[in-house]
Amino acid sequence: MTVAADSPHRAEHAGRQFEFCSAGCRTKFLKEPTRYLAATNLANGAVQPVPAGPTHSDVIYTCPMHPEIRQIGPGHCPKCGMALESLMPTEVEDDGEIRSVRRRFWVATTLAIPVMLIAMAPHLLGWALDSTTAWTLRILELVLSAPAVLWAAAPYYRRGWLGVIHRAPNMYTLIGLGVMVAFTYSLIATFFPGQFPGTMRDSHGMVDVYFEVAAVIVALVLLYLPRPRAASRPTARRRTSRSNPSPSAIGFESDRAKRSRSMAAS
Repeated sequence: MTVAADSPHRAEHAGRQFEFCSAGCRTKFLKEPTRYLAATNLANGAVQPVPAGPTHSDVIYTCPMHPEIRQIGPGHCPKCGMALESLMPTEVEDDGEIRSVRRRFWVATTLAIPVMLIAMAPHLLGWALDSTTAWTLRILELVLSAPAVLWAAAPYYRRGWLGVIHRAPNMYTLIGLGVMVAFTYSLIATFFPGQFPGTMRDSHGMVDVYFEVAAVIVALVLLYLPRPRAASRPTARRRTSRSNPSPSAIGFESDRAKRSRSMAAS
């Protein structure tokens, strides 16, 4: 709709003058100027930018599994360890944690694959290793698995410990317990094999370890566990489509409802 430039219905907002077709339109605009600036095409066809929205410092975040958990700013749920999500969209998309998870996954996977090959190849191929080679491969397993276990999975240990502190153990508690038990046992078996019964030691006096198990678990956890979702400010078109559905969409729903009623009646 084109509004005459000399319309008596005027309003000023953010240093700009706006003309309206009637007093009612002017009143609606003054009540929600941000909404109409974002959703209305002006005479030049441009959608005006929306003023800056809330930042992470003043947005309340909550847990999708435990809505009673709320705090200002991002974090993790003390009960289940999941990343908190904002109740309101923020101005700038924050995907820092997503990039961190992706980086730790690729590092853990790159280390877990050779550890698994080193541990399994001699058994699958029937290689007979001498004591020096067996000890060298054992130390190599330790060196490769340590970054995956001690660095890549560190955030999950913290979340699991939060669950213990709040007397609400979660899946991160279980994951951290399993990984650390396997890794700690392997360390003891590597450097103190004499502490184990003779039936557990091989011909080289070495005890079987689980370095590859710990590293693979970390890589799979980073791949399959829920990742945090980045929060961003919705665009004007998306907001408009929610608040003002198009006639075609309304018509489609109406026709579908009519067909459903017809089928039910028949």
